[in-house]
Amino acid sequence: MKIGHLHSCIQDNRVLDNFDSIIIRTDFETWDYCKKHNVDLLNCFYGQYSQRAKLRELIYPNIKYKHWLTIASQYDFVFLSANADVNPDRQDFRKYVKEMVILFQVDMVGAMNECF
Repeated sequence: MKIGHLHSCIQDNRVLDNFDSIIIRTDFETWDYCKKHNVDLLNCFYGQYSQRAKLRELIYPNIKYKHWLTIASQYDFVFLSANADVNPDRQDFRKYVKEMVILFQVDMVGAMNECF
């Protein structure tokens, strides 16, 4: 199985290759902000409300969640990368992960090093 990673495709400024699977990155802070302020997550940029928003914008320019949802729908296997720059409440973090799994219809979930 080939593994596709959105990060490398965007950095190379090339069209997404034809992979069987992809890693989709999500972040707790943007999800949390949207929940608290009744903002549509799909219209937000990845990491828009995180502590590292400027860095994430450099790595993933102009990638809104609605774009990632469209991209994810083209793959047979989706790995969800759940990120948090802060230590969220465990119950809130579980809600976030559950909603992202349902939204992207992921097959596997991983927590990045920022998560507890």
